[in-house]
This record gives sequence, structure tokens and C-alpha cells, in this order.
Amino acid sequence: MPYIVHGRLHSKMGTGWRALSDFDKAIEIDPMSALAYYQRALHYMGGKNDDLARRDIAKAVAIDPKYVVFLKNEGFEDYLPKDNSPPAGEAK
Repeated sequence: MPYIVHGRLHSKMGTGWRALSDFDKAIEIDPMSALAYYQRALHYMGGKNDDLARRDIAKAVAIDPKYVVFLKNEGFEDYLPKDNSPPAGEAK
């Protein structure tokens, strides 16, 4: 969790490469952290990297399906997987 918090702080401070590094580290430590994937997706969205954002959103939803409701409420419905399938390269 500390890496997610650090990543959010770096995002707000405008040091995006450090934010990405922190989110990557959080995922390395806990690859089942839907929150880490979600935060990294937000970072990618801010950088207009929609393909990577969609990949991370799909991973977050695969880990924790409750993120679907949250993402719809936040207006990120366009980033949700269309067929509820796991991200490319992931097993069902």
C-alpha cells in the first residue's frame, strides 16, 4: 500500500515517471491488488495512454469485479472490458 500512496503523491506533484515506478512496484509486491492496477490505469489515462489504461482496468475488474460498479459511477465506463473477458494473455 505505501507504493500506491507514493504513486498518487507523485502523480499530483507532476513526477509521472516516479508515479509509474511506484505503481509498478506495488503490483510486483502484490499482483492481486486491484487498487494498484486501478491507480496505474488512472496514471495512464492522464498520459492519454488509453490502451494501457484499458489493460489495467480489465485486470482490476478481473481481480475484483466490484470495480465495475465503481468505474461506471466514476464515468469510466468506456474503459471497461466490453465482454467481461480477462485481459489479453490472462487465463479465465
